[in-house]
Amino acid sequence: MKQIKVLNLLFILTIVFLSSCGSDDDFMPPITEIPEILVSASVNGTVVDELGEPMENVVVRVGMNTAQTDAYGVFSFNDIETNKNGTLISINKEGFFNNSKIVFTSADKTSYTKIMLIEKIVTSTFNASSGGAATTSDGAKVVIPAQGVKLESGGSYSGNVNVYATWLDPTADDLGLRMPGDLRAINGDDEAVKLVTYGMIGVELEGDNGEPLNIADGQTATIEIPVPSSLVGSAPSTIPLWHFDEVSGYWIEEGSATLSSNNTYVGTVSHFSFWNYDVPGFLIHIEGLITDTRDNGLSYSRVEVSVNSSGDAGVAYTDHTGFYQGYVPVDELLTIKVFGECQEELYSGQIGPFSADAVIPTIIATSSSNSFLTVTGILNNCNMEIESQGYVLVNNNTQVSVDANGNFNGTVEVCDALEVTISGVSINPFSQGTTTVHDISGLNELNVGTLITCW
Repeated sequence: MKQIKVLNLLFILTIVFLSSCGSDDDFMPPITEIPEILVSASVNGTVVDELGEPMENVVVRVGMNTAQTDAYGVFSFNDIETNKNGTLISINKEGFFNNSKIVFTSADKTSYTKIMLIEKIVTSTFNASSGGAATTSDGAKVVIPAQGVKLESGGSYSGNVNVYATWLDPTADDLGLRMPGDLRAINGDDEAVKLVTYGMIGVELEGDNGEPLNIADGQTATIEIPVPSSLVGSAPSTIPLWHFDEVSGYWIEEGSATLSSNNTYVGTVSHFSFWNYDVPGFLIHIEGLITDTRDNGLSYSRVEVSVNSSGDAGVAYTDHTGFYQGYVPVDELLTIKVFGECQEELYSGQIGPFSADAVIPTIIATSSSNSFLTVTGILNNCNMEIESQGYVLVNNNTQVSVDANGNFNGTVEVCDALEVTISGVSINPFSQGTTTVHDISGLNELNVGTLITCW
């Protein structure tokens, strides 16, 4: 099944940069607290596996609200209480590491996130009384001392220990999907900061009968991660360690690691979760709009911003109006690029440097194939009533969301296609309508009228 792409939902761009934040004169004061602002909003998203394929029946939680993904990996929460400055979405499925994402919301609007689940595979097995080590295929390593584990619920444990470990490459294109949270963190001075990661490792321990285990009281385990060759030149000799708090969605500073002669960070921890090797930094906010030549906001376009001095880059996606936003380093010359559904570069240009928050002038994206299509219509459920808890599927891989009145309007890139397939989908309960084929030769707008979410 192809990967679903959502067209009207806001992504937050976090630029992962590995250079310093500038001179003392450029220093931005730290954000000591991110306030909670409660608004009623909607949150949708997609859960995928490591191949990018949608995952069905994954449990998704936002506060006290629970949902499951449908056949296309899609979940939806409508008109729930959210935190405008960051709402935590948590997902779990047996046999996979838990994952979480932070989503920014706006009152009476819909935000989006995409999350990847990493399969738990036994890395090593050893007896708790003797201790042991586990090394991933990527070179990350966990060393646990003799009699160094306990039952997660409390009490001693003396059987076999199954170690599940996964290293997250800080240079990987899909790091944002794999890692928990959004790199917001609380440092040792209780200040809210953003992190620059040099790598992460997730570790879970289980006993003979699948019982959760953790490091015994008074004991520590050693964790080692490789530093990618492209980052060695900027890697500090000592770096803070941070663990992920699944309740708050923040990374919490706890300890440090040292860079060894073989370009490996080595540190000790007193409990297991996801651990992150990061330098904290302070950023500024940018935002802007991307349109086609007809002034239509370009939905779900990939926006890549890179730091010219280092090449470090971050990626976000536009919402259905073509709006994007995120954080970039202070006083750096930047390159911004826009990519479409056909993997074609639609725009490239220079922005910055910025010493304060900035609004970027509207970017007009152009395609050599002139392949932008605006799809509009109304979605009804099987009872011929307005369906506000559904979406429209274009070419079986692109999702256009609907508003509270069942209306949908999204500009998508259809490459060189002369026709498109379209169907309506209800989320709860799941139901998909008849797939219709539309000739789009010479068209840049397509009104499909009323779609029904059942056969």
